[in-house]
Amino acid sequence: MPRTPWAALAAAAFIVLATPAVASAAPAAPSTGASCAGVGGDVYSSAGTVSSSAYTVEPGETVEVTWGAGYFPESVPVQVVTAGPAAAGSTVESSGASAADGSMWAAVTVAPDMAGDLSITGMTEQACGGVTIEVASATPAATDVTADSDSLAYTGSTVPTVLIVAGAGALVFGGILLFARGRLRRRTQE
Repeated sequence: MPRTPWAALAAAAFIVLATPAVASAAPAAPSTGASCAGVGGDVYSSAGTVSSSAYTVEPGETVEVTWGAGYFPESVPVQVVTAGPAAAGSTVESSGASAADGSMWAAVTVAPDMAGDLSITGMTEQACGGVTIEVASATPAATDVTADSDSLAYTGSTVPTVLIVAGAGALVFGGILLFARGRLRRRTQE
């Protein structure tokens, strides 16, 4: 029997079972922040990057955002705006204008009773961009800690039980086939 179908089946099972775990393990990435609609278009091409000191903070904490050299045109006023569920009551402190190399910084302190996403965006007439951070809830989310002795703990997996059972069945079936093939090979060699 050719090995190609079994290799394809094993690869498919691995992909189905591994994809949810990999997707949930991905770190938060910088995003474009608040709306940059209507900003300069092709007038200025940004060469810098934007980064944050943290992408997840607690209510009341301060996060520092840095727009790297070349992000904005040299020595122009930069407006820093916040948006999102955690923006209300947040305070912004910034350098107010880009430096001679086009860089800029801002420090945003999240209000003590806020949670959710917070977009921090720097805007000029020619360039716009920022980051989105997550403000963790001050109160931990309630979890169901009761467990039945007949069930496994809920781990947040999104893989349907049918796929898990089918994958386990395919592994057992493959093991049986390998065992049978080995015995058949030994018999034919005798």
